[in-house]
Amino acid sequence: MFQINSRICDVAHLSLDVPERDVLETKYETINKLGIQAAVKTYESLRAASDASYDFSDSESNSLGYQLLTAIIKRARQLKSSS
Repeated sequence: MFQINSRICDVAHLSLDVPERDVLETKYETINKLGIQAAVKTYESLRAASDASYDFSDSESNSLGYQLLTAIIKRARQLKSSS
């Protein structure tokens, strides 16, 4: 039991480097304001700069895809109900 408690304490005191900025939010905002091409260029620039304050994980890109898909479905339903 002592070993488990000791491990939990070790994990609780870990210092993790968590990205400060969410690349998902940046891409989503850029898509909404300037379009998909501008978002791609912004992403490529940030990625090329190896900016460690952004999270470039696959899960971030997947989340963006799901957010965009949800927005498209919502807009399609709005258009369908208004016609």
